[in-house]
Amino acid sequence: MGANWRMATVAGTGVLGHGGDGGRAVDAALNNPFDVAFDTAGNMFFTDTFNHTVRRVDVGTGVISTIAGTGEAGYSGDGGKAVAAQMNQPYGITLDRAGNIYVADRLNACIRKITARGGTIETFAGNGRKGFAGDAGPATSASFVEPNGVALDCEKKWLFITDVADNRVRKVDLRTDIITTFAGTGEAAHTGDGGLASRAGIFGARAVAVAADGTVYVLERQGSSLRRIDAATGVITTISGTGGHGYAGDGGPAKDAVFDRPKEMCVDMEGNIFIVDTENQAIRRIDMRTGIVETVAGNGKLGPYGDGGPAVLAQLARPHGIAQGSDGAFYIGDTENNRIRRLSLG
Repeated sequence: MGANWRMATVAGTGVLGHGGDGGRAVDAALNNPFDVAFDTAGNMFFTDTFNHTVRRVDVGTGVISTIAGTGEAGYSGDGGKAVAAQMNQPYGITLDRAGNIYVADRLNACIRKITARGGTIETFAGNGRKGFAGDAGPATSASFVEPNGVALDCEKKWLFITDVADNRVRKVDLRTDIITTFAGTGEAAHTGDGGLASRAGIFGARAVAVAADGTVYVLERQGSSLRRIDAATGVITTISGTGGHGYAGDGGPAKDAVFDRPKEMCVDMEGNIFIVDTENQAIRRIDMRTGIVETVAGNGKLGPYGDGGPAVLAQLARPHGIAQGSDGAFYIGDTENNRIRRLSLG
């Protein structure tokens, strides 16, 4: 199946920089883009991480613009226009149905929210003091160490946040803005399968995704594995990854696969999981009906080549993000190539 996937560039020239606003996204300069997300209209948003900005690509015109961040690292701007605010390495990004944007502002140890109406920015979670604190209180009073990933449940009632350096997944009730710990004890270890997620060790909680049935998936960076948390019981299991670092397992059961410090994932419209296997320069797919893992993009070599050909022969450069668009294609933050790539069947 892997050979049926094709690769193309939809944003970025490959030249490191910051520029191109008001023109075609493919002609823009980016600086290590990470995560990707879409609004309900199909417009694409991504974190231009080392430019400390969030950028938008219009679905109709392909024109790129900066919607948050001045381009300078810092922490400022709450209550004002997002384009005049400072962030410090924005990582994960997600949007709610209204078009509000949630961004993991990694080095500021907080989550920022950019409003759809008015384009203003505020700190939604995190007090900027690194640590673990604040459960059962207002999200703005909580402490994180290094938030990396964000995801909303399908009903948009909960925001899940992965704190990779604290080895925990936190969640915020969007109706009350109260924060709690959803998974992880803070222990830097892969433990607890078969028990409650809140009592398990999550070894580098890097990314989180929520399926249509409410199942929560957590990707471990250091643990190089994928955990599943049952929505009804809160029980955690490992569904993919042996815990070792390497590259193996294509064509076999996902539980026997080996990854190398994966950084992001998404659940597609059919419930299958796409994993950004960063240090293997690959995108891996788990068929959730068969439990089989396969590589759908990346030949394992770090580089920029392969557009227009089979995706499994293409090169990637430490990719960090992925999202499925309304067109069914997958959009990859091809980080060190300074591009957003499009992965599609055809």
